[in-house]
Amino acid sequence: MNSWPGSQYRFYRMNRAFREEGIRKGRNTGRAILTNTGISTYNKGTNREESGAMGVDKRYEIFCELLKTMDEGVDAIDEYDSLLHDYHGTVLYQAESQIIKAVGDQPGITASELSREFHKTNSACSQLIRKLKKKEWIRQERNEKNNREYNLYLTDEGKVIYKKHEDFENACYERTYHMLDEISEEEMRTYIRIQNQLNRAFKLDVEESRQLSGNGRAD
Repeated sequence: MNSWPGSQYRFYRMNRAFREEGIRKGRNTGRAILTNTGISTYNKGTNREESGAMGVDKRYEIFCELLKTMDEGVDAIDEYDSLLHDYHGTVLYQAESQIIKAVGDQPGITASELSREFHKTNSACSQLIRKLKKKEWIRQERNEKNNREYNLYLTDEGKVIYKKHEDFENACYERTYHMLDEISEEEMRTYIRIQNQLNRAFKLDVEESRQLSGNGRAD
């Protein structure tokens, strides 16, 4: 059994989306970071920090280790996303099961709303929806307010798959939760605070890169 369900999966997909825009903080070859001890770059290929003239202090080394550990988690979810999973007798890709869950949680959701939720293109979402419709797990109804859009609902068989996914997800959460038994509540809150700060940095990098893309600048 794997342990990347629901919100865990979406959290790592979000961080992966930041990385795919080429602006993950403190990583990738040649990206320089200014610190209070000088300039350093983190080279993922060699898993080492290359320090400037002023050197790198211990705190900065821990920071680089933190980013490296996060990368390992993102790489793991990348691989997980590409594999088939057995939801109590029903074999699906993670992306398919997530669409089923989203439609089950939000009856009437549209393809464009799904694409925004999962950071996918409209065409990628439409392809998944067609596949699930062919399996008769999802049905669609034309939107009364917008003839160009369809609202999505689970079929009776789709609801069975939804329940299987829910049971699988609950079991995954239970296992992951107990793997953290030795982690105190204070440590978990510290991790949340650190991750929130990192997410602020990631989003700032994303916004800067989007502005650059909008200006059409490229070397």
